[in-house]
Amino acid sequence: RVNIVVHAAGMNAADSGSNSTEALKVNGLSTAKLLDSAISSGVEKFLYISTGHVYKFPLTGNVQETNKLENIHPYASSHRAGEDMVRYAHQQQLIDGIVTRLSNGYGAPMHKKVDCWMLLVNDLCRQAVESGKMVLKSSGVQRRDFIPMSSVCKILSSFFTKDKQTIGDGIFNVGSGQSMTVWEMACLTQNRCEKQLNQKISLSRTGTSNKTIDLEYSIKKLEDTGIAFKVDHVTEIDMLVAFCINNFCK
Repeated sequence: RVNIVVHAAGMNAADSGSNSTEALKVNGLSTAKLLDSAISSGVEKFLYISTGHVYKFPLTGNVQETNKLENIHPYASSHRAGEDMVRYAHQQQLIDGIVTRLSNGYGAPMHKKVDCWMLLVNDLCRQAVESGKMVLKSSGVQRRDFIPMSSVCKILSSFFTKDKQTIGDGIFNVGSGQSMTVWEMACLTQNRCEKQLNQKISLSRTGTSNKTIDLEYSIKKLEDTGIAFKVDHVTEIDMLVAFCINNFCK
């Protein structure tokens, strides 16, 4: 008696890189098993949260759903395997399968043990609360498409009511549609942490590079479905800082 399955479980990039066999098992095989179970149980829709990393590394240029998938890192290739299972089931009309290729999501988790503290904004907020300073582990010149998890949840839930015609082939980039440098996001995070903590927070970076790389993570296909959502980095960061204060403040 389940209508919709949202499949968000999986191994992160670091763990996938250190154990490619397990990555393929978790992100690929387990996705196939869950999908088969959903089909046999009469589930109507299956939403699979994949990653923008399936395209290439580093992610640069104009990224659209029709782009070639070039990244062979175990994190990307194992998600590609999961994608293929969902796409095949959708193509065969066994279930309405939707693949969402998420850009760089961030935000407060359900509880502090959720494995999300390697994400840039999450990591910086936790650093600020625990040490009163933030250290960026790169030059920060690389561009990324950051999207609050509250926006991601809004987008996913909006798919619940979309019909087959609107879903089309079922593949969608999910992002904010606007790229910014890692340094710009770090500076914004620093500003919000200082306001929430009412103290000065230092921000430094370890890398030295002046070369910026353009990125346009296209969400036109998503927007064409009529799904509307807001991107509010300030509110999302503030909620994340509050979470860190409640859970990691010494």
